[in-house]
Amino acid sequence: MSETVNENELQSRAIIDTYPILSILVLGIIGPICEELTYRLGMFSLIGRINRVLAYIITSLVFALMHMNFSSNANIVVELLNLPSYIFAGVAFCFAYDKFSLPCSLTAHTLNNLFAVIFQIILNNIS
Repeated sequence: MSETVNENELQSRAIIDTYPILSILVLGIIGPICEELTYRLGMFSLIGRINRVLAYIITSLVFALMHMNFSSNANIVVELLNLPSYIFAGVAFCFAYDKFSLPCSLTAHTLNNLFAVIFQIILNNIS
């Protein structure tokens, strides 16, 4: 399974394995809040003043690329295979922000991350 999991996910899983409760707070709540303030409230709003389509494209790409690891020890093919899912998430969060406001994108992003963290904690305790 790790052949298709990128470095961001592997590092998140390692943190969750070591610090499950802290992971809920940091990866599930604080991280998404910081990212929404940075990418949607900051970047999307700024670029959106010029061109909303461009704001979707740039913000989603930057969001996706920030979740990638292109260092020499990373598997570049795996990183690129995972890129579309991060772009899709970036577009979805931009849409939530653009159409429904910051609290909506914050909620969507936080719930997404909380679900992933809690699910990983459950999987760790099953196996």
